[in-house]
Amino acid sequence: MSTTPDPISNPADPWLDEFSRPGMGEGLTSTEKRRPGRPKGKLGAVLTDLTDRVTLEDFSFVRALLNGIEPAKAFKQYYAYRYFDNEGHGVVPHGLSLHAHGRQLMRVIMKSALASGDDLIKMMAQRLAAVDLVAAASGKPKAEPPERRVPSMNEWMESHHIDPDFYAEMELTQLYSDFLDEYRAEHGIEAKPGDINKREVQEAVQAQIQALNLLQNRLTSSPMPEQPVITWLERRLAQALEELGVLTMRDLIDFISQTGRNWRNKIKGLGPVRAERLADWLESNHATLGSIIREGDRWKPRQPLRSGLVPLGEYADGTKPLLLIEEEGTGVMVVADQKGPKLRQGIAPLELMLVPPHLDGTVGLFRSSGLNQYGARNDLQVIRIWLKSYLSAGKLATFDAYRREIERFYLWCLNEAVIPLSSVSLSHAQAYQAFLKAIPAKYITTERVTRDDPLWRPFRGQLDAKSQRYAIGVISHFFSDAVMNGYLTGNPFTLVKAEAVLSRDMDNSRSLNKEDLRWLRQALDDHLASTPPAPDTGFDLEGALRRRLNLIFHIGLSTGLRRSEITSSTVSSLAPASYNGIPTEDEWMLEVIGKGKKIRTIPIGEALRQMILAHHEDVRRMLHEVGDSAAARLAEFEKRPPLICALRAPVGHKSALVDDDAAMANDNLALGDNGLYKVVKSFFVGATKPVITQLERRRQTIEQQKKVVEQKMRSPVTEQKIAELVQERSRIQRELAVWVRRKDMTTHWMRHTFAMSVLRDNPNDAGLTMAQQLLGHASIATTQIYLKSDDTAKIRAIRNLKPFG
Repeated sequence: MSTTPDPISNPADPWLDEFSRPGMGEGLTSTEKRRPGRPKGKLGAVLTDLTDRVTLEDFSFVRALLNGIEPAKAFKQYYAYRYFDNEGHGVVPHGLSLHAHGRQLMRVIMKSALASGDDLIKMMAQRLAAVDLVAAASGKPKAEPPERRVPSMNEWMESHHIDPDFYAEMELTQLYSDFLDEYRAEHGIEAKPGDINKREVQEAVQAQIQALNLLQNRLTSSPMPEQPVITWLERRLAQALEELGVLTMRDLIDFISQTGRNWRNKIKGLGPVRAERLADWLESNHATLGSIIREGDRWKPRQPLRSGLVPLGEYADGTKPLLLIEEEGTGVMVVADQKGPKLRQGIAPLELMLVPPHLDGTVGLFRSSGLNQYGARNDLQVIRIWLKSYLSAGKLATFDAYRREIERFYLWCLNEAVIPLSSVSLSHAQAYQAFLKAIPAKYITTERVTRDDPLWRPFRGQLDAKSQRYAIGVISHFFSDAVMNGYLTGNPFTLVKAEAVLSRDMDNSRSLNKEDLRWLRQALDDHLASTPPAPDTGFDLEGALRRRLNLIFHIGLSTGLRRSEITSSTVSSLAPASYNGIPTEDEWMLEVIGKGKKIRTIPIGEALRQMILAHHEDVRRMLHEVGDSAAARLAEFEKRPPLICALRAPVGHKSALVDDDAAMANDNLALGDNGLYKVVKSFFVGATKPVITQLERRRQTIEQQKKVVEQKMRSPVTEQKIAELVQERSRIQRELAVWVRRKDMTTHWMRHTFAMSVLRDNPNDAGLTMAQQLLGHASIATTQIYLKSDDTAKIRAIRNLKPFG
């Protein structure tokens, strides 16, 4: 009678030892202490920790370990749906020992196999636990004396630039075994009894794969529709769903489908990254749960919101009613002749702040004793005057950014520190810096509301280190101006040191290469060619939209203009170019006002100019189609014709065409910044999504075919088929990466492409200077960033290095 221990009740040590060998695990061991608090950048969990069942991801992790993949890399790949950081990237949880995780998986597999009562399952579990050649199959042979050591599989792959994803498991082992035979023969090394034997390795790998595949098919747990959400989802998330009446996994699918694109806003404590991970995990289990239905009005973007407020509380009739007066004999401040939304205390935007008299700064601790250049009597007046200076100068972007930061700080002064702004000291400044690192939930909202809405909040989420640094800089600038203009005696933020943040060069890979440009040209040609026939009567809106899209790409790639420059330029700024001092009719110069109100001129070819004029004819036909109700729009358009025009009224307007009543970004029908971005982005997404979907389905089909083949008896035919499927899967993944990159393209990619083209065609210093002028860079150092090569040249340079000759 055999005395071999039962691997079901006492799993064999050789398999488990693989997780405790040096270099096989990452994470903390049981002897290391866990640091208090959540690691930086770590988000809360989405799914519950399953300790009594094994999932498809668990088997994938075990298979990766047996194939010699680094545990941490395998964990991040297969458990990214469960453990991820604030950017959605997979992480190893703080305090988790991958050694222990592997051993726990084996125990659960063994327990499940024993509970199944199936003799075949038990036999497969025994085979998996008893195999003693796992180390050999994973490229980690037993140690040899230093003088007779042969390279491990990992060392061989690194030295020969072997891509493990390119080969099937059996093919990779075969290549490594052949290498060892040649290596020993060349160096006169005799194989020892303990060395890797090709036949034994093949048999061991085959046994492991057969065991894993069968166990995976029989023991894998998948979410089912009738299971409670607490079975699969993290406790707090499950409780939040149960409060909404979502009790089962089927309820969750129905809830998301019926709620629409903003479903996560209904679930307490669920941010965008965790929501995306949850939705992706549900979709990955559509075979058992069904798919999320993303159709209907609730999944369409909502109409643009329009606030009843105007900057700094000035109303359309020019009045400034937001003044506080004292009721006679009462000492109570009230609003005098207020129109529009009501002023309020607490969390409110600057336009609606009702500041208590004892906090208005009239007698602030650090107020100057004399008069001030602002002519202000309190803190809120200083803030408004300071912001109005940027608004009056036409610096709208600066105004919006500065208003956001000083508004947040003033709300903190009134509601958290409970002091006037003019009483802020260094300790208060440091307290606000700490506040920005962990903003309370009551100041944050993800609701899409206008500034006058009671649900408005100053923050849309926690700030990263770069945003915190910017906020402190803006507030310090405000205090410096207040000191310089005689309102305050000092700047408390002078000694506040901002935390250092990572600095990264411009990503030059975000430009279109030659293949991208060939694809884009063909896609635009196909887009124009697929335009439906123009209607016999009426304006051809569909054709005009497609011609405008073609024009946008030609302008972006031919001029390198920023998005804001495209939307703000007009045709009236076009003038004939001078070539060798002689005006020419074939080239034109466009005068552009760029950053900092700096003027530069950009060449425009005659063909591009004709495309612009043809686009303007489309605009005129549209306005004439509308008739008298668009007369004012037509007059403004003819007065200042923009480069790119809006051709459709906003969502919710009484008609698709633009009339005088349509709320447009610009009176002259210039397409706004957001509109231009959406047009380009929609094209990239629409042109790539069908291909991406097809490739994703093809990849899934190959995965299923591979699983079916792996379950069959091993033979040269099946091995060849698996190798072909793996090779095809790798090819699809590479192609998929190309299309996903194209889907992510935006308007700024065209500017990068233009810059790279100019520098490539003009490689000398004169070309660099010309690129600086065309791009409108204040410093040539910014232009030089485009000269930095991408990873291709760096890889080639490293490949050519021979450090040892």
